[in-house]
Amino acid sequence: MSMISTSFLAGLQVSLYFNVAGLALWVYDYCITLDVEMCWIWGGRWNATLILFTVARYLPFAGSILTVHSYPQTQLQTQLQSEIYVVASYVIHIFGIVAAEGLLVQRTYRFWNGSKRLLAWLLGFAAILIVLAIFVSAQEGSAMAVYPNPNSRKNAMVYGFLLLFEIVLLCLIICSSMTMAVYRKAMIYISCIISMTLVNIIVTIVAPIAYIYSLLTLQAVMHSVLASRLLFDFRQTEAEELQNAMHKPLMEDLHVYAISLVGRDSAGGASYVDLWNRGDKVV
Repeated sequence: MSMISTSFLAGLQVSLYFNVAGLALWVYDYCITLDVEMCWIWGGRWNATLILFTVARYLPFAGSILTVHSYPQTQLQTQLQSEIYVVASYVIHIFGIVAAEGLLVQRTYRFWNGSKRLLAWLLGFAAILIVLAIFVSAQEGSAMAVYPNPNSRKNAMVYGFLLLFEIVLLCLIICSSMTMAVYRKAMIYISCIISMTLVNIIVTIVAPIAYIYSLLTLQAVMHSVLASRLLFDFRQTEAEELQNAMHKPLMEDLHVYAISLVGRDSAGGASYVDLWNRGDKVV
């Protein structure tokens, strides 16, 4: 304990506050979007989208609790406890982020009208980046160290791979022909995710060593929150478009019916506009 400076422990405490803030953000977002989730997600059959959503939505919560609980403070845990907690939280965050990226890939796939070629390319590109990230983590050997150390800065390379993939997704969405409302929201959400990843890279490289893990929870939570919201908005837009498609034939029938009555009411001086304006009375 004496080998750890007071300033280093103070930095760890500040980092802990940031991770608690990430957990609080997840809880707050969950409370205000639970009704939307129940409306647009649950009630159907289990499929790949629902599985990805469940992992991306709820795994970061478990990972955040583990991160906050195991975060090193003024009292050291046993070495075995520390390693178990760190490995578990690290793996949970990885799976949560990968699932969130999977949701983004699915939305991009839908934006491109279900292009199988694009999906295959994205999955292949993601697999290559995952292999590179695993290779970098294995080389530096301390990505899951209990205390941040100079080698932990190499985690920036892993975040760099993630940033590259997210920029590719953003470019693909910009080039898609999706409905403008969903397109705009998707751009905003992915831009926020990219900004979070970029800030995490900067902190990992530039900030003092004690602060390197400050955004660990926020990184996973932002992926969870924004990927989930994108799915909610997409489901809502699909439902609205389906409802409009169902109403359109009814309005067309009313239009034709009003035209057919023009001749019958022309002797009485009724115009087409009059009939259309009182279409609810005609029917």
